Amino acid sequence: MEPSAECMLVVIGATPEGRKELVGFQVGTRESTQSWRVSAAALSSPLRGFQFSPLPALTRRPPGHAPAGVATAISPMLLSSAGGRGTVVSFGEVVMIMELHRQGLKVGAIARQLGLDRKTVRKCIARGLEPPAYGPRSPRPSAVSAFEPYLRERLAAYQGLTAVRLWRKLRDRGFGGYTAVKRAVRDLRPPEPTVFEQRFESSPGEQAQVDLARFEVVFTDEPTTNRIVWLFSMVLGHSQFLFARFIARQDLQTVLRCHFGAFEAFGGATREILYDRMKTAVIGEDADRRVIYNGALVDLARHYGFQPRACRPYRAKTKGKVERPFRYIREDFFLGRSFRNLDDLNAQLRHWLDTVANARVHATTRRGVSEAFAEERAALKPLPLAPYRAVLKLECGLACCGTPLRSR
Repeated sequence: MEPSAECMLVVIGATPEGRKELVGFQVGTRESTQSWRVSAAALSSPLRGFQFSPLPALTRRPPGHAPAGVATAISPMLLSSAGGRGTVVSFGEVVMIMELHRQGLKVGAIARQLGLDRKTVRKCIARGLEPPAYGPRSPRPSAVSAFEPYLRERLAAYQGLTAVRLWRKLRDRGFGGYTAVKRAVRDLRPPEPTVFEQRFESSPGEQAQVDLARFEVVFTDEPTTNRIVWLFSMVLGHSQFLFARFIARQDLQTVLRCHFGAFEAFGGATREILYDRMKTAVIGEDADRRVIYNGALVDLARHYGFQPRACRPYRAKTKGKVERPFRYIREDFFLGRSFRNLDDLNAQLRHWLDTVANARVHATTRRGVSEAFAEERAALKPLPLAPYRAVLKLECGLACCGTPLRSR
């Protein structure tokens, strides 16, 4: 502020009881900071019962705002007058009201001098220099209030009724405000009951879940090519122990080899494996809507002693234990990394599985995954002594037909 600005110095004291009271104020031209300190000391010198703490409120005085002989200030802190006109009273005007009231002027005289409403002056005197306390507004009656019993009755009988349909009904009765009806329906509609999904818990060695997910990656060995790879995942239902491997194709031969890797990593097989309706596992359904499994998968199940089971179509929650790891792998492992090729991708994935995924404490079971797996591993079916030969026969058949073998 410029040194020659016309300002007001307000001094407020606090009584031992903690109530703020006006000590005094002075209007003049500020020549220096020291001059205002001297003025504050002069204003507070006659006081004896106050704990003095001067609060200099230096504010610009608008010319021609108040009647002659009355100094009015405008402060950046504005207080609502709570009057009928909806005006706003500045802090300086509150100080003026309190000072004129201390000098003995009546409410009407103060209102006339300051150009304020009497109710505003009376409330400022009653409140003093304390900040105003605002409570919640009382709700105003709505135009649709007369129709609330009808809306409540219809919504109680038919919770699915839309606001548009109820508005059409009220329009026939002479009410035309759709927005008001929409708000009323939102407030009056009975809350929907919260549905909690019952989590399916597997006993040790009972079930595993298998699924495939699509990923896109650019290998550093081929920086100009965007590759599509598939993530094969098998998770044990009890311990949440995870086996995962990225593959270039999701054909039958590759998927069967991923089963071999999972069983070797687990040290056994579960009694049941739950599959999505992927073509390498499920061919279709017969006339009685019974699932027809791929013949090679049935042979694999017979060899390892597990029962294949297809989840219900369009019911992703049935295999939620294998659906969630895909997002976990994508966010915690895949994003933000670079890979030279598919072998490097799988090498980094195996390290992450050993050090992070299968070493963590599961957020749902609150148990260490490796600790729970040690308990479940003893309940798995042991691996058969003889190796599974179907993949070798498949590869031999392709080679004998002149079809080149795909890289593994």
